[in-house]
Amino acid sequence: MNIAESERMRTMLAGENDLVVVNSCAVTGEALSQTRKGNRRARRDHPSARPVVTGCASAINRAEIGAIDEVDALVANAAKLDPRAWNIAADAPPFTRTGSLARTRAFVAVQREIEAHLLVGTNEIVLSGVDLNSWGHDLTGAPRLSELVTAILTTFPTLPRQRRSSVDGVEVDPAPFELLAHELRVMLHLHLSLQRAAALRKRSTVRRTAWLTSLVGETLPVLAERDGTGYAPNYARVALPPGTAAGEIIEVTPSGLREGLLA
Repeated sequence: MNIAESERMRTMLAGENDLVVVNSCAVTGEALSQTRKGNRRARRDHPSARPVVTGCASAINRAEIGAIDEVDALVANAAKLDPRAWNIAADAPPFTRTGSLARTRAFVAVQREIEAHLLVGTNEIVLSGVDLNSWGHDLTGAPRLSELVTAILTTFPTLPRQRRSSVDGVEVDPAPFELLAHELRVMLHLHLSLQRAAALRKRSTVRRTAWLTSLVGETLPVLAERDGTGYAPNYARVALPPGTAAGEIIEVTPSGLREGLLA
């Protein structure tokens, strides 16, 4: 979610050349530490610019963040996508956050966002957000997240892939599992929060290596990322040929593992 919101702020603030924005996180102590380091780095690398902090840490740890010498200003997390909060040009696109949309983006808002991405060739849509499972609880009829996913797949039949992130397994309704099992366009990947579960992660790493090894020799459709790797529908990470364009889906038949990646 931070990545998506950061991209929107980057576009919104494209004309602000003297501004460095730190979109902070406060999920873990390490995340807060990275926020501090980010501000110090911004001041060092861009001494004439104004470091401004927004995001979760700016709300939860407002006094602590505000006391950092390298921070020139704070922008409220709830207002960070509002051009008025940044004092930029008056002709900037309006930002409305009233009624039920103050907490949940109704389907029509989600639809507009997806349409914009599909127009530029996006091959995968990821639903993300803080407490994603609670989507719709404050809308009329209290629709569930699975209804939103179904509506997206029905409205956009040419969308190749849809994925969900930041899901609390305790609160998932049964319908998403049906989609995972039977809808080929829904990726077999859920991001579950496992903060500080070091022992579990260690065991998981051993199992993951064995699983990746089982995929060697299998032809996989892989969505390319910007770093020279990509993800198969089952979220196996794959090293891609040099020059593969980000956002492109290509078929790859890995011959082995290299540094934890299929290659």
